[in-house]
Amino acid sequence: MENYYEFDLELLEYLKSEQYHFNKGYLLNTQLETFDTLEKYIFDTASFHLSRPSQDISGNVEEYFVEFWIKETPNLNNLHVDCDEHCQNNDITLYPSISVISYFNNHLYPTLFTDVDHEDYMYKSFERENNLKLVFPRKNTQISFDSSKYHGEIKLNDISDSDDTQERIIIAMNIWKNKPSNIDFYKSNTDKTNRKYNKHEQLLNLVKINEKYTIDADKQFSETLFDELLFKETHSLSLLFKEQIQHCLMNDMYNIVIQDSSIHMNNESFLQAVCIMDELKNIASDDIKVNNRFLQRFIYEKFFSTETCEWIIFEANETGHTNGWNLFRHQHYPTIDIPLQIINPVFKFCAFAFLNLFKQTFKSYCIPEKYTPNIKDMFIIKYDVTTQKSLNTHKDGTHLSFNIMLSDIHDYESGGTYFDDGLSYYLNRGDVLVHSGYINHGSYNITKGVRYILVVFFDIIER
Repeated sequence: MENYYEFDLELLEYLKSEQYHFNKGYLLNTQLETFDTLEKYIFDTASFHLSRPSQDISGNVEEYFVEFWIKETPNLNNLHVDCDEHCQNNDITLYPSISVISYFNNHLYPTLFTDVDHEDYMYKSFERENNLKLVFPRKNTQISFDSSKYHGEIKLNDISDSDDTQERIIIAMNIWKNKPSNIDFYKSNTDKTNRKYNKHEQLLNLVKINEKYTIDADKQFSETLFDELLFKETHSLSLLFKEQIQHCLMNDMYNIVIQDSSIHMNNESFLQAVCIMDELKNIASDDIKVNNRFLQRFIYEKFFSTETCEWIIFEANETGHTNGWNLFRHQHYPTIDIPLQIINPVFKFCAFAFLNLFKQTFKSYCIPEKYTPNIKDMFIIKYDVTTQKSLNTHKDGTHLSFNIMLSDIHDYESGGTYFDDGLSYYLNRGDVLVHSGYINHGSYNITKGVRYILVVFFDIIER
């Protein structure tokens, strides 16, 4: 969870007076000049969160797609992530840029937030999870959070029993950079006599609440606990922390962090950071240790779809036809290539798509969050039997490199990437090979056709 707010707007009675479809998602038409009360609430909320300087995203709300739905009954113990489930590009999971929940009445069924992402969930990798967050609905409060992490409404045994029959009304919002699939635009059903708001006049005032209560869960978190929460719908939290949670509620504290300080200690993070720096220095040296993590290589299958690869090749050839392909851009080991930044639509697309790729790579190499990628070069290589068939053994000179196969295996014959440890890799279209750029490698000759690869060189630096 990122932040907790309160607002002063009596929207609940308005919602009840109108015939809204609960649990049905809509998109806000941000191009309208006037809004009804609900539309204006959604517009002002999205505008506020996109204008916050601390956000990783920012911009005009009209450049985004704002999805929202109203719920009056909780979907209990269904921890989930928010993503575009109907996305046509099935090779890449698209998540909202930010998500928001607004509470419109008090209730004792809290929302549980975790730091577990989909990869952690699939592999049940919970050993480093050290905190959970509970937010109990309080009238006219709002939270913003990263919905690519598992979250959901839960019932905490007898703590929540008294609200079993009470309605729990919320508005949930997802703010997307790309239009989500299969969701209709909202059409107001208010008549002309009802209040309309100009989009530029402010209706909503959000105030940040810094109050939160931290429960010390020293040595009480375990992989079993997270497994039970995510897969078995048990009530372990209320059994472990019942008295502390009840104390918070009796003292009107609804934003609760449960922290296990025995996991992921500061000194552990420091030692891990030192280890990363030592290994980065070592991989660039002439005396590489056999236990250096950056000797490992990974293949991520189908990162790009067939249609995406075909589009990138088309754009590269269009640019090459207009500006020509570069022959001597790299001094020591030249390739026939085009820098990605001059293929504007592909560059913008990849800048967004690579966020997930970097995240996956950092997880594979266990790189702490204090580090970030520093891109040195991005370009598309063309291997052709009539011009350049292969590339001799060389080093990229960067901590890590991506090789993304754009061509179909039927578009060429032979080829492949080899390393001086004797291993070779043959990728399918859309696959990514991640490896250290300081390890000798090269490309085998192709004997027929054309082979296109998207290459990224990058270093690991502190934020």
